[in-house]
Amino acid sequence: GNISITPAATSSKILVMINGTMMVGRNSQSQTHGNGRAELYRGSTDLDIQCEVGQNYGSISNGNQWADHGITFNVTGLDSPNTTSSVTYKLYFKGAGNLQGYVPMGGQVTFTAIEIAA
Repeated sequence: GNISITPAATSSKILVMINGTMMVGRNSQSQTHGNGRAELYRGSTDLDIQCEVGQNYGSISNGNQWADHGITFNVTGLDSPNTTSSVTYKLYFKGAGNLQGYVPMGGQVTFTAIEIAA
C-alpha cells in the first residue's frame, strides 16, 4: 500500500502515520525468535523512520509446519519533501535473514498523510 500527497508549498512538512497488523512467519522449523522492522519510504528513498517488530515463537508440536504470528505496528514520521510535486509514501517490511513479513488476506493497514504549513 501507499499514499500520495501534493504539498502546497516547498516549506511544508508532511506528517505520515501508518498502522495495521502484519503477519510474521519463521523461516525454519527451529527458529524461536524473529525480528524486523516496518520502514517508511518516500518513493524509493528510505526515510529511516521505522517501527521495530519482533516475536518470540516458542516451540510447536507439529514440526513440519511454520508458525505465523500477528504483530501490530505503528509508524509515524514527519517528513520535509521540499517540493510542490506529488510525493508517495510507502511501507516496507524488512526482515532478519529470510524472515517473511506480509499483511494477511483481509488484513487492514491505514495510511494517513497530513500537510503541515511551516
